[in-house]
Amino acid sequence: MSQREIEQLLAEKEGRICARMYQRSDGTLLTQNCPVGFRVRVQRAGRMVVSALSAAMSLCVAAAQTPVPEQSSRSVQAAKSAATIVVLDPLGAVIPAAKISLKHTSGEVAYEGETDAEGEWKANAIVPGAYTLKISSPGFAANESEVTIASPTASIRRVLRVAPTMGAIVIVMDPPAEVTPSLIQIDPIPLVRPPAPKGR
Repeated sequence: MSQREIEQLLAEKEGRICARMYQRSDGTLLTQNCPVGFRVRVQRAGRMVVSALSAAMSLCVAAAQTPVPEQSSRSVQAAKSAATIVVLDPLGAVIPAAKISLKHTSGEVAYEGETDAEGEWKANAIVPGAYTLKISSPGFAANESEVTIASPTASIRRVLRVAPTMGAIVIVMDPPAEVTPSLIQIDPIPLVRPPAPKGR
């Protein structure tokens, strides 16, 4: 305590106070915290902090060693086992929003969807086997082919041909009938000679 705090305490208690004083071997009194006791308290607090950190690290290690739930591991495995189908045009540009369907050999639709902005479509956890792949997009000719997906991470690329446009319709008409010109009779114009001059 400071000198002022000591005086204020004595004034409030009117001198009736019980206190313990620490006297050194040389006869002087301690007026501040004991350096040895303060050091002991600091060390004790440090040990408590170290113990708390050790306990926290033990919990982290235990959490890390906890087995991942089966559902989570399946989700990760499904994300990794996605077959990819890329749809391109004849110039190599991607075709977004292209309709895709994978059918079993029996004709039943097994998977369907459409390509994203990158021209890709992913089929999560696809079962390897033989399928009929059909791809369609406005402005392009539909593409249908037999594919064999050997693994769940297979990658397939397909190029769609531009749909043929409707040509101009040219109507050929029969040539007009020959027109026979009308016979026009022209009367001869009489030749009028000027009169001969007199005296000749």
